[in-house]
Amino acid sequence: MSLVQSLAAKRPRHIIPILQNYKRLLRLEIDKRHAKIESASELNPQTSSKLVASLKQKYGSDLTTGFVVNLKLLGGMRIRVGSDVWDGSVRNRLERLQQQL
Repeated sequence: MSLVQSLAAKRPRHIIPILQNYKRLLRLEIDKRHAKIESASELNPQTSSKLVASLKQKYGSDLTTGFVVNLKLLGGMRIRVGSDVWDGSVRNRLERLQQQL
């Protein structure tokens, strides 16, 4: 019997907050299994394949990936897997440089 079925059968007083928290935890776990890869221009297939292979080696073979072109990055790329973020975009570098000045 699953957690949701067990809760539905017993009907505890605070079932709604419990289910909402469970849903939030599930969403966080799903986010850990997906990589969002943003780049300033479309990546060539060879670069994409190498990047996906590297990410799957680090996060596991069940990792899913999504590629997005984001012109606001100006150049480079940003990768987000769950709460991990690698930002190698030109925009980020310019913002850090501006903060230092």
